[in-house]
Amino acid sequence: GGWQAWQAANGDVRSGHESRPARQFNGQPQPHLMIDADGVEALRHDPQALILDARALERYTGAVEPFGPRAGHIPGAISAPFGANLQADGTLKPADDLKQRFDDLGVPQAGQVVCYCGSGVTATHNIFAMHLAGYDAKLYPGSWSDWSNTPDRPIATGEQP
Repeated sequence: GGWQAWQAANGDVRSGHESRPARQFNGQPQPHLMIDADGVEALRHDPQALILDARALERYTGAVEPFGPRAGHIPGAISAPFGANLQADGTLKPADDLKQRFDDLGVPQAGQVVCYCGSGVTATHNIFAMHLAGYDAKLYPGSWSDWSNTPDRPIATGEQP
């Protein structure tokens, strides 16, 4: 819900400079949660797998493409705009509603799910929402930027996968 939700909850607000003690963060890569373009290509032909495109429908269909050299989507991918995970106030929908959404999109109980977007950012929104709904998914970090910049990768346009 961001700033509006914070204000609505009467969250503490201060102005000026805040100083915090330094902390050590030791993040570790989680390669099992990611997949590359060759892995996505292989999954396109797996009937147990599902590829979800988190971009707006206009980008999925190829009607507009503000960033990539080619417009459209990965053939076989389902349009799943990340904004559909949100309520009108900008907060995430309840887990049961998210589960219903992903069930309606055909997320399999077994089999791999891959999420992508334009550059690997908003796809993580779908991955988080899926996690709340009880599903696991992998991120294709290169996303459409990577796929569309590789001339020999196939693309599809229109509303059909």
